[in-house]
Amino acid sequence: VETSRPAVWLSELSPTSVQQGYGTLKIDKSFDLTTLSLAKQTYPFGLGTHAPSEITFNLDRHYAVFESDLGVDDTQLGGIGTVVFEVWVDDRKVYESKVMRAGDPPDSIKIDVSDLTTLKLVVTDAGDGIHCDHADWAGAKLLRSK
Repeated sequence: VETSRPAVWLSELSPTSVQQGYGTLKIDKSFDLTTLSLAKQTYPFGLGTHAPSEITFNLDRHYAVFESDLGVDDTQLGGIGTVVFEVWVDDRKVYESKVMRAGDPPDSIKIDVSDLTTLKLVVTDAGDGIHCDHADWAGAKLLRSK
């Protein structure tokens, strides 16, 4: 990864840990291997996962901000999937979404990760089982520290 660029797609980095309760993590694709899509907006970059999942990255204090759009992938429209997204930095939860369903507008998050060492992206099944819980970290990127 070129270090002079101000932003790095999360999908370009190798996670230090991936835990998936079902299936495997998809890079720059939805869990169904289609283009990532939230509320009819498509994203060429991001992570497609299935609840429950935990994806951890080593930040090594190189980044200032984590940005992403979050939601249940459009392939699940009409389905019963529900998920909750969480973002943890250095073992501290800094973000938790409401319960999200396919077709909901995506949440757009911007989280300060300055001088931090780990980023953990968590998706839970919202307490109702994992059926159709196809979750997208769409357009996920890290902005470099100055």
